[in-house]
Amino acid sequence: SVPSLSLTQNGGQTWQTRSLPHLLGGYVNPMNTSQPPVFFGSVVFLPVNVTLQNDNLLVLYRSNDGGLNWFQTSAAHIQAENTYVLDASHAWATDKQSGKLYSTIDGGDHWSLTSNTVYALNALSFTDPQTGWGVTSDHLLHTTDGGKSWQQIQYSIQ
Repeated sequence: SVPSLSLTQNGGQTWQTRSLPHLLGGYVNPMNTSQPPVFFGSVVFLPVNVTLQNDNLLVLYRSNDGGLNWFQTSAAHIQAENTYVLDASHAWATDKQSGKLYSTIDGGDHWSLTSNTVYALNALSFTDPQTGWGVTSDHLLHTTDGGKSWQQIQYSIQ
């Protein structure tokens, strides 16, 4: 129940498993799933979803030394299976239960509701802190204000 990851430094010939710090404490039988790590030079973010009996949490684990040592940022009380990390400061996550979008501008130390509108984004991509794209089950959306509002992009498949 403690999150861990495996590291290789020789192209996958050998692997080392490292436990991530589990500072949440007091929870019974948590289940952890993660999304792929995101690298910015030696800074690495690993979005981890923690499923509890009555709650869901998103934790961005961070390493400043290429994955050798990790620390936990603040836990956000959202079920975020869709997290996009743009850089060492900016990330967005869609709460699967509510469909609302949350964001951080300080590398996961604080999360806030970005929009009260339910967009139910299944995938996200941002090119800078203001400009991004999102995909719902049947729409392509675009934002120019960091995810506060989204406009539908008309397209056709030929």
